[in-house]
Amino acid sequence: MANSDGDTTRFMSDSSTLPAGTIISHTYEVEAFIARGGMGEVYRARHVELNTHHAVKFIQADLISNQRVVDLFRREGAVLRTVRHDAIVGYDGVIRDEAGRIYLVMEFVDGPSLSKFVRERGALAPDAIRLLRDRMAAGLGVAHSKGIIHRDLSPDNVILQGGDLNNAKIIDFGIAKVEDPETSTILGSDFAGKYSYASPEQLGMFGGEVGPKSDIYSLGLVLAAAAIGTPLDMGKSTIAVVEARRQVPDLSQVPEALRGEIGAMLQPDPANRPPSMDSLIGQGERPSHIHSIPPRPELSTPPTPARERRGGGRALAVVGLLVLIGAAGAVGYYLVQPPDPGPTPRLALERAVNAAVADIDCGEVAAAIDDQGGVRLTGTIGSDDALNALRREVSAVDGVTEVAAAVTIQPCDPVPPDPAAIIAAVDTAIGGLDCAVIERAVAADGTVTLTGTIGSPDARESLNQAIRAVAGVPAIDDQLSIERCINPAIELSAARAAVAQMARQFECPTLTVALNAGGDGLEVSGTVATDLERDRLAGAVERAAELPVSLASVSLEDCPVTYDPRDLAGAAQAAINAVECGALTVAVTEDLAVEIAGTIGSTEELDGLLGRLAAIDGITAVRGTPTIEPCAPEPPTVEALRRAVADAV
Repeated sequence: MANSDGDTTRFMSDSSTLPAGTIISHTYEVEAFIARGGMGEVYRARHVELNTHHAVKFIQADLISNQRVVDLFRREGAVLRTVRHDAIVGYDGVIRDEAGRIYLVMEFVDGPSLSKFVRERGALAPDAIRLLRDRMAAGLGVAHSKGIIHRDLSPDNVILQGGDLNNAKIIDFGIAKVEDPETSTILGSDFAGKYSYASPEQLGMFGGEVGPKSDIYSLGLVLAAAAIGTPLDMGKSTIAVVEARRQVPDLSQVPEALRGEIGAMLQPDPANRPPSMDSLIGQGERPSHIHSIPPRPELSTPPTPARERRGGGRALAVVGLLVLIGAAGAVGYYLVQPPDPGPTPRLALERAVNAAVADIDCGEVAAAIDDQGGVRLTGTIGSDDALNALRREVSAVDGVTEVAAAVTIQPCDPVPPDPAAIIAAVDTAIGGLDCAVIERAVAADGTVTLTGTIGSPDARESLNQAIRAVAGVPAIDDQLSIERCINPAIELSAARAAVAQMARQFECPTLTVALNAGGDGLEVSGTVATDLERDRLAGAVERAAELPVSLASVSLEDCPVTYDPRDLAGAAQAAINAVECGALTVAVTEDLAVEIAGTIGSTEELDGLLGRLAAIDGITAVRGTPTIEPCAPEPPTVEALRRAVADAV
C-alpha cells in the first residue's frame, strides 16, 4: 500500500521475510513486520530478557552481497551510536546474527514526518518554526561536535514524536559525513542528499567543501518549507538546481518575521552563513513550549500481547525507531512509553564490540567473545593500519580483557565507475540547457569529455559543476567553445532599447527598428540631423544586438526651427516703434502671423513697415491694413525758433 508520504510499503504482509515469533541472535523476538523499503526491512521486536521493544532493520537478503549497501548500512549505525541527544534518533548498534544476516537495532518512535505533518495541518507559525529550529540546531550541534555532518536534512527526515514539535527528532544519518580526514566514507566527496534541500557546496560550488554550514543551509530550506507549507522551488533540472543556489532564494512567501533569520541560513557562500548551529538557537522571540498536537489515531501502537515477564518487577520498554533505507520519506514511528533501564553489562559489551567491528570501511571481520571478556577477531580487512585501529578500538571497550586477531590483510578494490550511469546523468545535465550543441564521451576511468558549443561562460560553469557532482566522475575534459544563441525577439528588444537611449541624445530624430523580411537581421529607418548622429546610432545598435543591422533607410534631415510667439511679438513691436507718424497696435497669432491695426501717416511709411515685418524670421504672414492719416506738423519749439533767427541774422 502507499502511505500519505508517497512511500510504497506493506504492513503484516505474507511476503515478509521473518514470521512473528522468530528469535534473532537469541535476543530479539520478532512481533510484527512493519515495512519494507528499497534496501531494507523493518520489524517490531521484543528483547526476550528485558521485555523491551525495539525497531530492527535488516538488509534485504539479495543485497547482503553488495558491499556498498552493507557499508552504507553499517555506517548508519556506527555514526549514530556516538551521538546522544534527545533531538536525534538513538541507535544501539549493528549486529550480524547466527544466520549471517546484518541488522540495526534502533530507537522506536511514534509520530508523523514533518512533511506529512505540514501537508495535513498547514504551514507552521513563526513561534513554532523557531522552536523547531532551536531543537534541530541543538541536536545537530552535538553531531557536529563529533565531526559528523548529516548531509541529507529534509522534512521527511524530521519525525514529530506524538505529533509534538517539542519532541521532534532527526533521523536517517545513512549518508552522514565524518570530518576526520583519516576516515573514509562510502560516498566520499560525491554528492549526497536530496537536491531540493542540498547546499551549494554539495553541488561543488564555493569550493565544494561540505561541513557544518552545509547542514545550516539545508535546515534553512526545511524551516522555509514548514513556514510556507510547501518546499521552495530550488530547481527541477540539474542546471536549474545549480542556478537556484547562486543567490538567496525568494522568501517572499515566508512570514516577514522569519525572513531575516532564514535568509541568513540560505546565503549561497558558506562564509556568509551563521558560524554554527549553536549561534542559531534563541534568535527571535518565541515561547519556551508549543502545545502538543495529539497523534492521529491510525499511528497508535498495537498492544503488546500478554506474556510471562522475565526478571520480575514492572515491565520495561525502550523507544524504537523505524527508518526505511531507500524510501522517499518516513513511513511510521511507534512508541512504547516506559523508560529504558539500559542494557546488561554483557549485552553492552557485545554491542560495543560489534559496533566497532561493523565500523570498518573495507573488509569483513567477525568477533567472538568468551566468558572472560576475551575477543577473537577473524576475517579480512583492508590494511595493517585499519587492523591496528580496530584492535585499539575493541581494546578500549569496557569489559574487554584481551584482543586476539587472525585477520587477513586484503586491500579492497575500488568500485569501478558505471559509464552508463554517468552518461545518463551527463545527458540530464545537458538536457537542461537552452542553447548548446554538445557531444559527450565517458572514458573507462569515468572522465567525461565535452565537445561542441555552449551559449555562455555561466552556462559552461553550471554544466561543469553539475557533472562534477555525478558519482564516479574524477575529471572533466572540457573542450567546449562559447557560441551565443541568437533569439530574434530578444535581439530586436535590445536594439530598440539602444535606439531609444541614443535618440534621447540627438536633436530631432524620428527612428524605428524592425526585423527584416527574412527575420535574420534588423532594419533601422527614420531621420537624424547629422552624419555624426548616424554613425553613433550604428555603433550603439551593433553593440546591443547580435543580428546584422541595416541603416540604409536612415536619412539626414535638418531639424525644424521653432519660434516663440512672444519673441516674434517683441520683434514686430520694434518694427512699429520705428514708424514716425501713426498710432498702431500689433499681435502675433498661433500660426505666427502678425496682425496690425490703427493709423499711419503715409503710404510710404506703411510699405516700409510691411517690409520690416515680413523680414522678421519666423513670421508666416502680415495681416491688416492701417488707415492712412497724414500727421499735422508739430509747432516749432522755442529752441528751434532761436536757431532759425540766428541763422537769418
